[in-house]
Amino acid sequence: MKRIVLLCLFAFIFVLAALYKIDSRIGFVIHSGIWRLALKKGRILNESRGTRPHPTSTPISVLPPVMFVETTLTLKPQPLVICALESAARLYQDRPIYFFLRGLKNQTCLQNEAECPGLKLLTDFPNVQLLHLDPKVLLDGTPLATWYNEDKVYKEPYWIQTTSDGYRIVLVWKNGGFYFDTDVISTKKIPEENFVASESSDSVSSGVLGFQKHHSYIMDCMTDFVLHYNGGIWGHQGPTLITRVVKKSCPLPHYNKVQDFRCDARNLTFLHPSRFYPIHWTAWEKYFEVWKEIPKFEDSYGLHLYNYMNHKAKKMVVAGSNTLAENLFIKYC
Repeated sequence: MKRIVLLCLFAFIFVLAALYKIDSRIGFVIHSGIWRLALKKGRILNESRGTRPHPTSTPISVLPPVMFVETTLTLKPQPLVICALESAARLYQDRPIYFFLRGLKNQTCLQNEAECPGLKLLTDFPNVQLLHLDPKVLLDGTPLATWYNEDKVYKEPYWIQTTSDGYRIVLVWKNGGFYFDTDVISTKKIPEENFVASESSDSVSSGVLGFQKHHSYIMDCMTDFVLHYNGGIWGHQGPTLITRVVKKSCPLPHYNKVQDFRCDARNLTFLHPSRFYPIHWTAWEKYFEVWKEIPKFEDSYGLHLYNYMNHKAKKMVVAGSNTLAENLFIKYC
């Protein structure tokens, strides 16, 4: 009888230990404006802000993925990138989250937490998959296969943006689903399947895209990418391309209120600018300011933090600063 009791006791302790390990998560700590990773059991490090839901083991459905791309060779993405992935993983638990990294040629760094801590954090989420991005393999079988030339592309002034522009439309063409830039924090599920996100009444973004696999509009974007390629102009292969192709079939909406517009000619929906761009790019620094009252962004599905605009200023999210960006990190990441 004592043996049975002891065995039951050991089994109970083993289960508790396993649950404790699963409940452990990694939180971001900021010190003097420099981010580092630290281990924290089940709570955000700034405990006064409360807690957030943990990754779950809910089975992944057959819904198309949410996709992100890292075009450089880095294996140490910035905190905003990790936050973007984490917010999507928590929100879209019914979809796989694909993070394509050009530098991830093998999985060895994931075995060493100190080598790529941010990526290691993402592996805690059962729906996140870290995948190697091989440009030649990805672009094979598409119009962009003839465009890609390593000797030329990486010498262009905006090669990071241009290659990312190309990869995203090919990924959406081949896989279907959603593509988000790595500075987009997801806040609410998108109810549409085929959509583009407007930044204004005269511009459509390339930072957020959603389409069924092999959608004809994406094929037209790939064809235009090659025919009218100009790597010397920022955005020519990105938002300008997305806008000029859709304008051929659909008039751009004029927004007077928060309302999305259908274009039946291309079987797509224009999302209102407030869905992802409630703060205009000209006011991007507001994300790094303290607000008297934190906006609820009730009409938004996500928030684009304009990391490109910040590449010179390099504004950081500092713990305890109470900036809008810090509050978004706390709530969604």
